[in-house]
Amino acid sequence: MNTPWIAAALLLTACSAQHRLPAETEYPATVVGRVAKRTVAGSSPIAEKENPTAITQTPHSSIPIVTSSGEVIRVRPRIAYELRANDGTLLIVQATSDFPVGACVALSGYADGPSRTHFSFGRAALEPSDQCDAQPVPGEPRRMLTGMFIYMADAAVITLCADGGRLLPVAMEADYKALEAAYLRERPQPGQALLVSLEGRIAPRPSMEVNQPPRPNVVVERFINIWPRETCGNPLVDSPLRGTYWKLVRLNEAPVRVAETQREPHLIFANYEPRVSGSGGCNRVTGSFELDGDKLHLGRMAGTMMACVDGMEQEQRFLQSLEKVERYRISGSHLEMLGAAGTVIARFEAVALR
Repeated sequence: MNTPWIAAALLLTACSAQHRLPAETEYPATVVGRVAKRTVAGSSPIAEKENPTAITQTPHSSIPIVTSSGEVIRVRPRIAYELRANDGTLLIVQATSDFPVGACVALSGYADGPSRTHFSFGRAALEPSDQCDAQPVPGEPRRMLTGMFIYMADAAVITLCADGGRLLPVAMEADYKALEAAYLRERPQPGQALLVSLEGRIAPRPSMEVNQPPRPNVVVERFINIWPRETCGNPLVDSPLRGTYWKLVRLNEAPVRVAETQREPHLIFANYEPRVSGSGGCNRVTGSFELDGDKLHLGRMAGTMMACVDGMEQEQRFLQSLEKVERYRISGSHLEMLGAAGTVIARFEAVALR
């Protein structure tokens, strides 16, 4: 008895029965969209080899089938896709066709239900298409993003503060021009990274490299601000309030300016006594503080009476703001002082004690 051939025939019959396409009355669908996300199910892809008809009939299997002649049939792995249709609908599809993120595809088949958004394996086919909208569909939703931005030699990149310091190119579309203009105004020298904040998303865009698939880009939906004296810091470890040199980087959500001849506004909370000292940017200051959990109150600050060419107005606003502090919070290398309404009055960044 030819056992291998019988086993192969039985497996092919079972697969065909299990993944029989439903009747046309069961939620037929024809949709064009882009691949937003893909996940290979099972092990790494196995190359097709011989007998393509049998491969097509057994796409769900990743095991080799040996025929009576010793021929080995190797099947493709399943791929789970998230497709974004031209009308914005998100579709969940499993298929064996191999398409990269950002590719335009046409789906035809039968959905699992009346919503026509989910397609189990074997119920739909994917083919290349050129009917997608001009812009690739975003791979991630719109969100607040901060990171160290660089523009140089007609190329823009950003290292995100979150996502483990992920380095991504920045797409030159939407509100990108506002970001670039702000960077060119503020950068001390070409190629220097500056912290920026924006609303955007990470989406596939065509690669600048020939014959390479689309790659994730940051799309700037709305540029918010640039923070010339601030960095991402270390988001993994919270700096202690006391014994840390805290340089002032924002005052009432505006970036702090420091002239070349001006001192850096900063505060240092003493380790073993309720004293705080530092600089307002012109004059040295000192005072007391009370700490109870996350509650923080600073007494009236005393200081020298120097007159400076730059920074006097900013110093006055800084000292007046300290009198309104009710609470504080620390996240990584950043300290925020909050007022009674919970709004951020001042933001500081930890620096090695000087």
